[in-house]
Amino acid sequence: MAKALPCDRSHWNKQKKKNKKKEKEKKRSKLRMGRRKSRFFTFFLHLFLILCFCFFLKTSSRFFLPFSSFLSSSLPSCPSAPS
Repeated sequence: MAKALPCDRSHWNKQKKKNKKKEKEKKRSKLRMGRRKSRFFTFFLHLFLILCFCFFLKTSSRFFLPFSSFLSSSLPSCPSAPS
């Protein structure tokens, strides 16, 4: 014969509370992992964007042309040596 289940309501209530606590902990841990993953993702995304921007600055000469002409005009020119 099958084992008789306990009819005590307090026992069942305790079990329900334990199960609810376990489910809450599982949800919390999933949320924590999700936050961790999103933090790493945003960190690497920003790093990638910064590197792309630096690469763009180094390779694009069109970006530097206006600044180089502005800098050369604002800097005092060296007097040429008399010949």
